[in-house]
Amino acid sequence: DMVVETGVNLYPNPVRDGQVQLMLTDLANDEQNITVDVYDLFGKRVMAHEYGNSGSTFNTLIDLNDEMAAGTYVVHITIDDHTLIERLTVQ
Repeated sequence: DMVVETGVNLYPNPVRDGQVQLMLTDLANDEQNITVDVYDLFGKRVMAHEYGNSGSTFNTLIDLNDEMAAGTYVVHITIDDHTLIERLTVQ
């Protein structure tokens, strides 16, 4: 299997206005299925989004759930069958 060296950028982090930009770079395949799942620190999934993408870069603005309390969340970004994990702080 090819090693995927995808770059992940979530910004702004911490989030203040309920929106976060997700940018993925150096994607290996021409077409990707991308899912973004956000979990709280108790492991409860609080948000899920699914995207299709073509090309080596993916960029989207994610509207966070209005009910998301301030705190730290764990973001699972799955590109086809490869998962990247990032932390996100909501203020």
